[in-house]
Amino acid sequence: MIMWILLNEGSLPIGQLAKLIDLTPRALTRIVDGLESNGYAMRKPEKTDKRAVNVELTKNGRAFFDEIVLDVTSKFESLFNVLDKREMVELSRIIEKLTDHMKSQIT
Repeated sequence: MIMWILLNEGSLPIGQLAKLIDLTPRALTRIVDGLESNGYAMRKPEKTDKRAVNVELTKNGRAFFDEIVLDVTSKFESLFNVLDKREMVELSRIIEKLTDHMKSQIT
């Protein structure tokens, strides 16, 4: 999820990223440490405030994410290929109904 957010948002401060995924900055720091050690993300000092640190994906992180997305997409395609058009429409209707129900439970 962190990689997806960084891919879409670009460079973000650790505190803001932590809020987006509902983690403490300390917990997020551990995750970013792991992403950094794998070469998927890097920390950069904020240009206007040297005490603040932003996190962004590296080229390796983007490549890894792209590979995962392609893999997941192909797995979903093969999974749903068994359904005909009518069944896909019905599945979409059911998922929408469940989503609406979950939303009503949250609020």
